[in-house]
Amino acid sequence: MGRSEKRGRNPADDLTDDLVVDILSRLPAKSVCRFKCVSKHWRHGLIAHPDHRSKLPQTLSGFFRSSKTRIADGTKSSPYIVNSDEDDFLAGYESEHDTVWTTAPNFVSILGKKGKHGVVSDPALSFLTGYRSVVPKSCSNGLLLCLCWKVAFTSESDYVVCNPATQQWVTVPGNGHRFRTAMRMFLAAAASGHLHIFALLHDEDWEWYTEDVDIYSSEAGAWSHHESGWAWDTKVSHRGVFHHGMLHLVTLSSTIVAVDTEGATWRTIPLLESMATTYGYSSNGPFIGVSQERFHYVSHRRRDQHTLSVWILGDGDGDDDNQWTFRYSINTTRIFGARISDLEEYSLVGIHPECNTVFFGVKRHRKYVLLSYDMDRGKVRTLGNLRFGGWSYTPYLPCVPSFSRIVG
Repeated sequence: MGRSEKRGRNPADDLTDDLVVDILSRLPAKSVCRFKCVSKHWRHGLIAHPDHRSKLPQTLSGFFRSSKTRIADGTKSSPYIVNSDEDDFLAGYESEHDTVWTTAPNFVSILGKKGKHGVVSDPALSFLTGYRSVVPKSCSNGLLLCLCWKVAFTSESDYVVCNPATQQWVTVPGNGHRFRTAMRMFLAAAASGHLHIFALLHDEDWEWYTEDVDIYSSEAGAWSHHESGWAWDTKVSHRGVFHHGMLHLVTLSSTIVAVDTEGATWRTIPLLESMATTYGYSSNGPFIGVSQERFHYVSHRRRDQHTLSVWILGDGDGDDDNQWTFRYSINTTRIFGARISDLEEYSLVGIHPECNTVFFGVKRHRKYVLLSYDMDRGKVRTLGNLRFGGWSYTPYLPCVPSFSRIVG
């Protein structure tokens, strides 16, 4: 073999496909994306191949959210965001002008025009047949928990767990409560495909105070009832995230509360005095999420709606010490400009699971756009237009595709 022939030879050609996939499966999603540049075969024949995707880590492709959609003469108009949770109860409304309003999923891609919807081929979740309205409520490991209404003007509904990437879905058994459509419901999906669903039950006399929690296990195929281990006046917001085997929730009393999948361990994590905010009841209230396997808390500083503070829980080895570490300060005026001075003109959408990037929805010149902000480099990118305006208490749900089967 000549010297020039040796130089042009790719050492990776000696590796079998199974060995390459096994190596890539042990790397973070960001590294796997970079290896798409090795060759066309690596990009299409290995990383993007249907037989291998379930073994490889995936990265964020966009966000799901419910939107109110007008149906006139059998066609749907461009959706816009509902400003309350009334869509849960009024799944369809027909006016005297024969206009029907319904609730449907809306998917916002972060991949740009080239990526389109990525691996989400049906962003409207139309594969959930037999339902008039679909309201995404919670997400975990690539799966969505949706409240699905069967027929307008009736109270018949199901909770459904679906996988937007594979279009597999299962119906969640009822937990025996009459007003379960008004409950705060959160999903926790394990890598094995097993599911846990948390239903927060409220005190009848004190609205939204969490009295008990029902937990569904797909492995057991049943619900279990648990008396709350939190303070009696715990009132949680709509934001919840599953981390280190526990569901974490933001309360409106400057704490984070958590419960495990067995209902055996209950935690209340206090916030530092400097983390308190006066905007807890707004749609731009405290945000929680997981990035790079670390629990993040983001909120406006007290009496300062132009500054966001980013905090991390724990020292990297665990969260048991309840220790908070300050990481970033975000000046929203520098990102959005001085013209945006109202909290209702933008919303913190989410945080990237693989890097120090946050996402915002912002009103610009009567349009709404999706922005990303790199907290390390201070760079802002416009990712595209949002098809709706106005912010509500319904959160954006991050979609990291999963190709594993739902068990249960």
